[in-house]
Amino acid sequence: MEFQPTKSYRVALGVVKPLAVGFVVLGVAALAYAELVPIVQQRSSNADAVLSVLLVFIVILLGFYVLRSIARQRPAEIHAGVLSLEHPVRRIDGSRTRIVALREIVQVQPNLVGGYPGIQVTLQDGASFFLDWYAFGSRGIDILEALCRPFGISFLKDYRRLLLDGSTYRFQIARIRRVSGPLLYLYPPVRTNERVGPLGQRRTRTVALSLVKSIEGASPSYAGRSLLVTLGDWTMFLIPEDDADAHALLANEDWRSKLVES
Repeated sequence: MEFQPTKSYRVALGVVKPLAVGFVVLGVAALAYAELVPIVQQRSSNADAVLSVLLVFIVILLGFYVLRSIARQRPAEIHAGVLSLEHPVRRIDGSRTRIVALREIVQVQPNLVGGYPGIQVTLQDGASFFLDWYAFGSRGIDILEALCRPFGISFLKDYRRLLLDGSTYRFQIARIRRVSGPLLYLYPPVRTNERVGPLGQRRTRTVALSLVKSIEGASPSYAGRSLLVTLGDWTMFLIPEDDADAHALLANEDWRSKLVES
């Protein structure tokens, strides 16, 4: 199992990091100027001066925390049985590392943290960290499936189960605005798994038939009878069944050809 980040992602990360650092530094500097200049010019009461200094101090600490996280980020890689992480993780002995041998992994558990899908990884020494599928770009599902397979776990099956259960996180639900041949127009827009640089994901209101991997029936408690649509980049979302019927989606032979058994 090997993974190397694309050149475009490396370039995007290299551009975003200095921009983010500059934005944080300028923001802190602007706040410090706005709060501290009146104190220097003695236009503030003692109580206001203390509050202003305290506010600037807190913002500086937050800015430092954000800058440290940005500065430490590196593209994830897998080479020769070694996993290089985006951010350092803490080992049981208190040290931090971003290098983990795959043979050290003793347990994996598919999960969602902050809405991000991935796996909770436990190492031989008891250290644990969350591995986000977006760290591996378009190969995220394949990489996480490969990491789960030795433990008899399917990441995709457990991920789908978690979202269909809906107790913590749920699939996106989109309505059909209209169907025009091989194009499906949705509202609200669907958040896809296509990254827009290191910081965001693309949203789309239009889905082309050629991008659809499968359509299957589902009945989560929070959406009722629905169609679960899976795209080629593993974006998944629900369309209410009555909405699909109203627009005769599956009456179209081309769209019906994507239907699979649950």
